Amino acid sequence: MSAILDIRGRPFEPEPAPKKRPVVRRIEHPIYDAPGLWDIKLVRTAISEHEDGQFHNSGRLSGAVTRDSRIQACLQAHANSILAQQEEFVLLPASESTADVIDDVSIWWEKVFTDSVLTSIIYQTLLMGFSISRVHWKRDSGSWTPVFIEPWAPANVIWDDFDRSFILRTDNAGDITVRYGDPNWLIVTRGGSYPWLQGSIRSLGEFFVYRTFNWRDWARFNERHGQPIIGINEPSGEYMASDKDAFYASLSSMSSNGIVRLPKDKDGYGFGLDMIEAKDRAHSSFLDFRRNIDIDIAVNINGQNLLTEAHTGSLGLARVQNQIRTEYRRATVEFLSTNIRSQVIHSWGVFNIPGWDSVMAPWPSWNTSDAFERVDFADAMKKASEAARFFDQSPLRHAIDWKAFADKFDIPLLDNPKFKSVEAIKEAQQRKSAQTGFARTLSQAQAAHRERVIALAHRRRGESRHHEQPI
Repeated sequence: MSAILDIRGRPFEPEPAPKKRPVVRRIEHPIYDAPGLWDIKLVRTAISEHEDGQFHNSGRLSGAVTRDSRIQACLQAHANSILAQQEEFVLLPASESTADVIDDVSIWWEKVFTDSVLTSIIYQTLLMGFSISRVHWKRDSGSWTPVFIEPWAPANVIWDDFDRSFILRTDNAGDITVRYGDPNWLIVTRGGSYPWLQGSIRSLGEFFVYRTFNWRDWARFNERHGQPIIGINEPSGEYMASDKDAFYASLSSMSSNGIVRLPKDKDGYGFGLDMIEAKDRAHSSFLDFRRNIDIDIAVNINGQNLLTEAHTGSLGLARVQNQIRTEYRRATVEFLSTNIRSQVIHSWGVFNIPGWDSVMAPWPSWNTSDAFERVDFADAMKKASEAARFFDQSPLRHAIDWKAFADKFDIPLLDNPKFKSVEAIKEAQQRKSAQTGFARTLSQAQAAHRERVIALAHRRRGESRHHEQPI
């Protein structure tokens, strides 16, 4: 069987080769384990366990971090940039794919890989570095077809380094060993021998706690300084006792009225109020701290912070950051496409199509182009047309491979004899040269024959005149 290639044409290892039919049995999730509350010590413990292949606490933490509006927004923006325009999804044919295979896969794809399923897979893969889902198969009319994809909570997964496999905790079937190539499971990773080390939870966990505490402390600061302390000046001793009672009564009922009586005697001795407010700039540290964390979160998930932080800037900077965002999005599309094709689509082909080969599996693909790329493409087409016009009017026009020129700029060509390769042009020139040579030879022969005919006619005319002379 030929090796499976990823979306860039590289060998994909390990190659899944299902040796058994799908297993139809009841396997239930364990009882949901709530994310709970977190502090720095718990987060660091969970991350340490995560790096050792124990994902119970880091899986719970991955559910907790989406409480943060910033993390949730960045994750949602990343997923939506891929899935928001589902009509742009296509199945790209591989080298030996047939139209029938693509049509058959398209029938069950829309029902199985819904936006909610794909969003869950993307979230888990970005946060944890991997995503494991159960593939539910159904036999209908003699064919095995996937009917449901069930993402498995990462909190119920551990890694067995000795056996090089994932172990899933279930509610009714004990622990299940899951390996690459098992048609009952879909394992999506970001690559590498230990894909969980690429999970963003390793850095987002602490950012989540920092932002939570920063908001709490900032709110307390605002509460304290939003109601400044009031300093009271009053006569000492029992002097003006009745006035004191009236003064404090007016303070307690002041509320938002803002008016209070401050009685004084003729010597100016009496009551007074002073508003004691903070004069330092300590409050600015809350905003600076939050901004730095926000930038780190956006860069971690999307590779840039242009969409969330930029207020002014150059168009060149916008293009560069948008290109980085597009590369992150395309990387997500690649690991989605490669893993789903090599596991689910390939397994479906093995089960249903005799003589199936891995190269026959079509590629799932999503359109990840953006407005900048379309503008750049239009500019490239304009410059390519100007270059083509220049070359067509130059002495090099017969030496240019116009088909290769069009392929270089992704210009689709009709079957026009004008746009031929260099070899085709040479063959046409040789045929034309041969035809021209034959015509030249024929023309020369005709001219020689004509001259002989004329000379013969002149000779006969001369003989005729000689016989007509008188004796």
